[in-house]
Parts: sequence; C-alpha cells; structure tokens
Amino acid sequence: MRRVYDGHKPRRFTENIMVIQSAGNMCGGTDETLNTAAPKEIESGEMFLFSVNTSLNTLVVEGVKNRIMYINTYAVICDRGVFVYYEKDENGIGKTRDIAILKDDIFPGLIQLAKECGFAKRNGRSHYTHGLPENFGGTVDIRYESGEKIHFSDNQSPLFGYETVLKLASFFEEALKGERAQLPKAKDITSVYFERERSESFSRALLTINEDGTGINKKTSKYKEYPVNESEKAVDAECIGKIRKNIDDNLMTGWTGVLKREYSVLTGRADITFTFRDGSVITVSDGLELPYNVGGAFFNIELELTSPN
Repeated sequence: MRRVYDGHKPRRFTENIMVIQSAGNMCGGTDETLNTAAPKEIESGEMFLFSVNTSLNTLVVEGVKNRIMYINTYAVICDRGVFVYYEKDENGIGKTRDIAILKDDIFPGLIQLAKECGFAKRNGRSHYTHGLPENFGGTVDIRYESGEKIHFSDNQSPLFGYETVLKLASFFEEALKGERAQLPKAKDITSVYFERERSESFSRALLTINEDGTGINKKTSKYKEYPVNESEKAVDAECIGKIRKNIDDNLMTGWTGVLKREYSVLTGRADITFTFRDGSVITVSDGLELPYNVGGAFFNIELELTSPN
C-alpha cells in the first residue's frame, strides 16, 4: 500500500557548515564545504524523496558494452502514488527518459538501496569548481520524513563508481515495469486557467479550447500602481497541440500532492487549473519538488498564455 506524504514539515536537523576552501568565484577555483552535523547513518524508515544524478564522462570503465555515460534517478511521493523519473545516456548517443506515476510504494526499496550504496558516508560535502564547461559530476539529495537528509554534490568528478550506477539503473528499470497510474489526458481538457500573484501585482490567463482544437486566450495583468491590462487573442490548433503535448509528456495532471520547494514562496503563488469535458478539475502549482526537465513544463505553459505576442 502506498503512502501519501501529508505535507507536514519535518523537524530540521542541525547544520554546521565548515568551509574547507573558498575560491571567491574565481574561474578555475574551487569552493568546498562540509556540514559537520550531517548524519553518517540514517535512523528514519520513511523516505519521501530520492534524487540521484551524475555524469560519468570522466569515469574510466574497462570492458563494458553499452556503457552508461549519465544517469538521473528521481522519485517523490504524490497523491496518485510515486512520481518516478529515469534518464540515462548510453555510449554518449543521447539521453533517453522514462516517466511514470507508479501505484506501488518503491521507497522501502530505495531506503535499502541508499544503504547499500553508502550514500550517507559522504553526507554534507559540497564541491564546486568555477568555470567548468559542463557539470562533470552530480548531486545526491535524499529526504526522510524525520527531517534527516542525505545531500552531497560535486560538479568536477563522478559521485560514485560504476557498480553503484548499475545498481541504480537496475532498480529503476525494474521498478518502472510496475503498474502505472492512469492519468486524465490533455485531449479532454476544455480550459486552462493560469494565475500568478506577487506583492502588488498579478498575472492571469484563461485559455478556452474549442471543439475544433483552436482556442481563445483572455489575459489580465496588473503591475504595482499601473492600471489593469486586459487582452484577448485567438490561439491556433498548433499552439493548443503543443500545450497538450507538454501536459501529457510531463504527467502534469498527476502533479497533485507533490511537495513544494522551500524557495518557491519567493516567486509568489502560481497555479494552473485544468478543466475537463466531464466537469472535473485538477490544479497544479509551480515550484514543486520535481526534476528540472519536468517542472519546467509549468513555465512553458505560463509563457504560452502570458507572453505579449
């Protein structure tokens, strides 16, 4: 039986950041810190977020066919189960991804996987070299409902050896064979309502979709002391198709129940509400704990609905 993260804020564990070296943003220099209070053993038996990614371009691996050059594994609790994102690049030919909401709770297995991989042993260390042309390493970010977390990162070197990469790949590829939640489809959406509110300003847009696949977008916005601005324009079927594809490709109708990022309060409240043919509605928020490539779907729709052109 899956767990549903109830949105409470876990107690925070003490942080004690020690600066090992600082480059002062100098190109080629390195900033390195260590949270000396970060636990090297995790007591909690309840995990709600698992995010591990690393490049392997600079890792020497002998005699391996179909070698993995990059891996990105992600799992977070949502209302319909577990939102899972899996991305990898084999032999440097390009990244492929699989995305799903799994009905079964895979976090007990992820708790065990984190222990087997020894992630907590490096907990609290951050290594950042300025001026690199790309990220040659990655980040581990694992959170537990007790408030304990595992976090370390390095943008210069792979985070772990190839054996760990194979464990991650095997776990997620097997998990993604499980039963997937069936989500409402974007083809059945009849309107999309966007709203973002900040101090002294707001932006709103209502896209009504016609039966022929075209639409009408009505926008309203206000900035500080300036008067309210209203506009209306026709939206062609190609644009509607892009919006619907964006929704389906990133499982946006399954985002409900995903925890918000802490920093999201700084950008103001922002929601998108989908209304379906049967009258049902689904509202999703910006700034959720989702992979960057997935969460960006919110901004893509915001841009389509609020851009002046």
